[in-house]
Amino acid sequence: MENLLDAEIQKSKEARIEISEKIFDKKQDVIKVYKDVKQKLDAIIEDNTDLLDNYKINIEARLSFNYNFRDTFFKNINQNQVGTFYSIEGGNVQFNKLIKEVDFDDKENVKSFLTSTIEAVFEDKRDNYNNAKRYLDGQIKEPLDLYNSLFSLSFLEYNYQLMQGNKKLQQLSPGERGALLLIFYLLLDKDNKPLIIDQPEDNLDNHSVANILVPFIRKAKANRQIILVTHNPNLAVVSDAEQVIFVNIDKENEYSFEYQSGSIENRSINERIVQVLEGAMPAFNKRKQKYYE
Repeated sequence: MENLLDAEIQKSKEARIEISEKIFDKKQDVIKVYKDVKQKLDAIIEDNTDLLDNYKINIEARLSFNYNFRDTFFKNINQNQVGTFYSIEGGNVQFNKLIKEVDFDDKENVKSFLTSTIEAVFEDKRDNYNNAKRYLDGQIKEPLDLYNSLFSLSFLEYNYQLMQGNKKLQQLSPGERGALLLIFYLLLDKDNKPLIIDQPEDNLDNHSVANILVPFIRKAKANRQIILVTHNPNLAVVSDAEQVIFVNIDKENEYSFEYQSGSIENRSINERIVQVLEGAMPAFNKRKQKYYE
């Protein structure tokens, strides 16, 4: 009788894993759409390696672990009972071991994670406890809730995002984020319509402007007209602007304004560039005297 019961339990476990596999396949069907897009974007990035040599852009498209699941998991665990997840600190250590180095975008890895997690409930995985037997009753508050959340793969999330090197978009500063999005747009958009960009240098240091933004803007302006509003000499001068427009607004005279336009080589325009963007020639020369070659 006991052997028959064990066989039925094993059969149910296998059926449960099979259902989880089907759920995983459905989730992979969704992320595959993103992976197909990623493949096309990777080809564009590869075609621009000369510009991206010092500025890596990556696209991530995969199933990843949702760290909010940790709270769901421990909500159903009695951490005051002797077992793998005993105590808050000890439980976190063991949980981190379970998810460490698991590729949640791989079916076999996910199956292994499910199996290992359930084993950790019935066997004490702590050091020096030699996989001592533990029992479901007492270890888990609501077994059905835990099993449903675990085997429905609620711990998986769709991860599709633009990255600068290894940094996620939300980890970047506002200036870095703006630069990354602008560069990504310039890489993708092959339209020849004029493009107006308002102060792309905001929150960026001059090194980033000169070495990141300028090369992409120079390449883009070979195919379309780029109109930049800027206070940065790197964008106006180093980007080789064909025409510079100086605008002065008289706020005390009903906001009337005057403007001058011409090439950088135009003496009057050149003086305006030095005055507005460099802080006048004495300031420019002073900086030059202070710098080493």
